[in-house]
This record gives sequence, C-alpha cells and structure tokens, in this order.
Amino acid sequence: NGTRATVRGNIIARSSGHGCHQRRGGLNEDNLYLQNPIALQMGYSIEEGSPGAIARNNVILDSANLSAEPRGIAVLLCGLATADIHHNIIAHEETGSWGMAFLLDPHVQGFDLPTHSYTIHDNIVYHFDGTGTNWAYSFTAGFVPKVSVANNVLVQRTGGAVIHYSPSLTGHTFAGNAWSLPEPKPFWIDGVMHTPAEWETVLYLDADTEV
Repeated sequence: NGTRATVRGNIIARSSGHGCHQRRGGLNEDNLYLQNPIALQMGYSIEEGSPGAIARNNVILDSANLSAEPRGIAVLLCGLATADIHHNIIAHEETGSWGMAFLLDPHVQGFDLPTHSYTIHDNIVYHFDGTGTNWAYSFTAGFVPKVSVANNVLVQRTGGAVIHYSPSLTGHTFAGNAWSLPEPKPFWIDGVMHTPAEWETVLYLDADTEV
C-alpha cells in the first residue's frame, strides 16, 4: 500500500486473481504478465489516497477467468488522482472471456474530482479479444473528467468496441489512434453503437483507422 511502490522486471504468471495490484499507485514497468485474470490494477479508492500511477513498457499476454466468473482485463485503473499508461504491449487473449485492454472503473467514491487526469498513449493492443465482451477502452458512468487516449494501435480479430463509454465523453480527447477490427459500428456510447463517420462528425472525436 505504499505510495512510492515500484514493481519492475518481473514475470508474473497464472495468478488466482490479480497479477499485480498496486492499491496506492506508484510505478509499474518492464514486467511480463502471463494468463492473469486481471494482469495489472493500479489504485483502489480515493479514501485510501492513491495520488498517481505510471505503467510503462510492460508486456501483457493472454488472460484467464476466475473459475466460473468471466475475466480478461489487462489494465484496470481506479481511484487515482493521475495515471500515465504508455508503451505497453497487450496481446493474444485466448483464455479469458473478456477482452478489456483498459478498464477505467468508477465503482469507488470520489472519481469525479475535477483535478483528476489520465493519459493512455503509445500502447499496442493486438488480438486481445476474448470469447465474450470485447472492449478496448472502457470508461463507465461518472468517471474521471479528463482522459486523453492518443497514439495507440488496436488490432482485433473479432467484433467489439474500440470505445465503450457511458454516459458521455465530455472532457475526453482522442487523437492519432489507429485501429482495425471487423465491427462496422465499433464506438459504443451510452448504449448506442456508432460508425466511424458518426464518431467523427457527430461526436467530433478522432477516428483514425490507419494501421
């Protein structure tokens, strides 16, 4: 639970739940995660005081379920004042039911503080699509008001959503991302799937598809 924890240079495989959970943030870098239901969680709740987190240069391969409970989360963020998630490789989901590369979870108190800011940039997500739910970036209701998703590459084999968000994307920015997947309406906003054209012209957000 230390605020300055550093996890570096490990191989973490086939855990019963989390590969690594840094409840109060810190630095996570140069690790290899193999077949963990939730590879990396950073943060937990505002009450515990999670000032910030950096996750960089990690490789996350495959996932797993929790017995009969579906899982398949590469990076889970919650309760952090700031987060900088960059230059990670997330790939080859074959075992877990979910294919969630980045899940920003609102189910703790204090998420909507105006000073909170997350950046997710320069990551590669390749074939991290599970047998059930496939969301590359999932931001759920009442979450961090400032999120930047930039210069990431996403390649999926099956359908699903590049962005899964509820209820809106106010205050979030998307720029320079490249993606390729077969779903014709890959942007899920508040229960409605959108085409790339709708994403750009109606929502005025980046929808770069060049890979």
